[in-house]
Amino acid sequence: MESGKILLATRAEDEVSSDGESPTELSLDRTASEEPILHTFISNMVPSQTLGSTTPQNVNETYTIAISNQSGQTQTYTLYNQVPSVKGTANKITSHSILVARGVTATTGTVTMTIPRNNFYAFCGVSYQDEAVHINTMDRQPVKLSSDVGSSDSTIGTTSIITGNKDALSFDTSGIPTVNAEPGFFCIQTHGGFTYDDARNSNFVVGFGVATSATSKVGMFASFIPGPNSVYQIKPSKIFHVLIGDVGPNYPKPEDFNPGTSCTIDFTTQSWDIQLVHGSENKLKIKPF
Repeated sequence: MESGKILLATRAEDEVSSDGESPTELSLDRTASEEPILHTFISNMVPSQTLGSTTPQNVNETYTIAISNQSGQTQTYTLYNQVPSVKGTANKITSHSILVARGVTATTGTVTMTIPRNNFYAFCGVSYQDEAVHINTMDRQPVKLSSDVGSSDSTIGTTSIITGNKDALSFDTSGIPTVNAEPGFFCIQTHGGFTYDDARNSNFVVGFGVATSATSKVGMFASFIPGPNSVYQIKPSKIFHVLIGDVGPNYPKPEDFNPGTSCTIDFTTQSWDIQLVHGSENKLKIKPF
């Protein structure tokens, strides 16, 4: 029986382990040495096994997507988040693969993805990728979204301050923000020290993702090239896309993907616990049909 495999998006510094093996590829017969971004289970008619932490999460703070493969052949599924709403002059916003589930066997295979709803982290740094090399050097900071001012449980959202030079970006944890995050948003404020040309030539990126804890890996939801002395209000989307097919972890969403081999899940209108069926006609459908 073929063993299912999971690819988890990781931070740059985790790309290659000391023994040369990529830590992003996890098989069912071993457990990750670090807690993954998502709690993920694959069952190919064997007992379910946890990849990473076995600590249960509060179901009220997670989204769950379960996929039953009834297509008749072994499949791979890739998860993306819809690009966020961004106020501010942002260059092209890129959605990245959060998770790739490989080796989900035909007829009886299932995969379950559990995604934190609120554990957002902003990141900034350098991201370079071509056919042979993928380099990420990232700084990160936890962020909270603002809630409506005046409500009983109102929250002041995070404004993350980024400073840099022509070679690198980092968060200024001692800086004092001059703008507040709007309701439903968090904010990124960049200082000077670099130019637009520096950002392009040095492959600067800013964006956000999720993690299960302050020490676990952060997976990119979305990123874009920042400008100096700029303010970006960012509102994460509650819409996710499951694609039938295989890409690498953290890879941009293909521009030419076939909508017929994907499924869109809108958690603003759906329950937080979704079941999908991949049928023999090679389509993903949300239950109940």
